[in-house]
Amino acid sequence: MKITELLTLILIVTLMPFTGSAATLHGTIYDWSTFEPLENTIVEINTTPPQTYVATDGRYSFEVPRGSYKITANHYQNGTIECTASENITITRDGNFVLDILLLPPVIEDPLLDEINLSEPIIVPEEKKSRESTALILIALFSPPLILFATLLLKRHYRRRVAPEEEPTIEEAYERLPEDLQKIIDIITKNGGRMTQKDLRKHFNLSEAKISLMVSDLEERGLINKIKKGRGNILICKR
Repeated sequence: MKITELLTLILIVTLMPFTGSAATLHGTIYDWSTFEPLENTIVEINTTPPQTYVATDGRYSFEVPRGSYKITANHYQNGTIECTASENITITRDGNFVLDILLLPPVIEDPLLDEINLSEPIIVPEEKKSRESTALILIALFSPPLILFATLLLKRHYRRRVAPEEEPTIEEAYERLPEDLQKIIDIITKNGGRMTQKDLRKHFNLSEAKISLMVSDLEERGLINKIKKGRGNILICKR
C-alpha cells in the first residue's frame, strides 16, 4: 500500500467519529430593558477551537459537536460592556438547538465584600449568651400574664366604650345646672310649673336673646318643654 493511501485511510478513520455529529445551536439575543433583539452583539462559545459570532441583527448561529459548552454574549457601548450574559449548554445529539439569551447590565463587584469572610464562625461571648438566655426565660415567664392582662384591659375599655350611657334623672340634671339656669327652674316651679317666656324675662335683667338661649339650653337638657303659642312661648317645667 502506498504511503499516500495509508495517510488517507488514517485520516478517514480519525474523522469518522465526527461525521454527522455536528449540531446547530442558534438563538436570539434580547435587551433586558426592551425585550427586543439587541443588534451588534458579540457571541462566543468555547468549542475547540473557540468560535465568535457578531449578531448584527440580534441573531446568532454555531455549528458545534456533541459536548458541554459555555456561551457568552457581550454588547459594547464606547468600548465598555453595556450588558452581558452567559449560559451553559450540553449537546447530546444532532439536530437544531435554540438558546435565546437575555442580556443584563454587568454586576459591579464591591471590593469591601471581599474582606468579609462568611466562612468564619461568629463567636458570642459566654456572658452575652447568659444574658440572652436569661432574657428569653423572663420573656417566656412574663409574656402570658402580660398578654392576659392587656386582653382584659382592652375588653374592659371596649365594654365601657360601647355601653350606652344612662340618662340622668331630672333631679341629677337639675343639680348639674349653673345657678342662673337653676333660678329659671325655681321661678317656673314657684309659678305652678308653667309660665310664659315674657313673664320669665321680668325676673332677670337680661336681654330677650339671652333669655331665649337659656330656655333653649334647659329644653335640650330635658328639664322644660317650650310650647309655641301666638307670638310667645309657654314654658312647662318637668321637675
